[in-house]
Amino acid sequence: MTPLLLAALSLVPLADPAGGETHLLRYKFEPGTSLRHEIATSATIDSLLQGTAQIVQNSGSTVQRIDVLPLPADAPEGTAGVLRVHSEKVKLSAQFDAQPPTTYDSEKDEPVADGYQAVDQVAKAPLGELTVSELGEVTHAVSLLPGMEQVDSKKVTEGYRDLFPSLPAEPVAVGAVWDESLTVRVQEGKLLKPWKLRRRSTLEKVEDGVATIAVTITPLPPPTDPVFQEQLAMKCPSGVVEFDVEKGRILMLRADVDAEIVGFRGPGGLLKLKSSHVQRLVESGPTETLAPARTASSDVAEIR
Repeated sequence: MTPLLLAALSLVPLADPAGGETHLLRYKFEPGTSLRHEIATSATIDSLLQGTAQIVQNSGSTVQRIDVLPLPADAPEGTAGVLRVHSEKVKLSAQFDAQPPTTYDSEKDEPVADGYQAVDQVAKAPLGELTVSELGEVTHAVSLLPGMEQVDSKKVTEGYRDLFPSLPAEPVAVGAVWDESLTVRVQEGKLLKPWKLRRRSTLEKVEDGVATIAVTITPLPPPTDPVFQEQLAMKCPSGVVEFDVEKGRILMLRADVDAEIVGFRGPGGLLKLKSSHVQRLVESGPTETLAPARTASSDVAEIR
């Protein structure tokens, strides 16, 4: 349920050759406010393996709230905010072929279906606390999930790296392109091997104070082996971000995957993957209550 938009390792903003108006894109978070998002996801996995066809369909809708905590006095320069992420509502559905779907709804008082027990434990709970830079980098995070408070903060930070699409360091004009390079891991036999991805963002337009940014993620080099195509497909969505320039917040984010893999797990195999992730800001306002921050600002590395 988390968007597959990837944190920046390097940024290369390109100047507008026509010398048009430039825009400084920065995240801004006002302490004492809350942002509520609705997130809708869907995925269809259509496979043909050794003459046997199967269709798996998953869908979900969640409501997620972000509370902006007071910024520590020793916060590094370039810090946009310290945020507490809450899950408020979760609805999920999974269906295999023509079988009746298995569902979960956190709003209903009924027995939890097999496979959803872990979701039920966190469906209405604080998930984590993060420190976010003005460019969207999650520089530090701690888990607030029961039993996971002691998880290494580096692992938690890695898990939240895709929460905010990264922004260019310099002002950019419409048509500007900035690239991000990152590394993911794929399975090769019993070993894990690194694979480079390029995330390319293009500022398509700015209208009425809203920047529209197109995003594509491409593996480099593109895999030719179906084994790696299968693993990388869901890591490489394309989509769009609508960003409120003045308020420094995401209004809408969409990430889609549409992939077809021939030779899936052997000759004659075929895998079709389609997924959609849409996140919309539906409400913002003062936070009703705020517990003390648990994020240790002294552990936050200086933002570069």
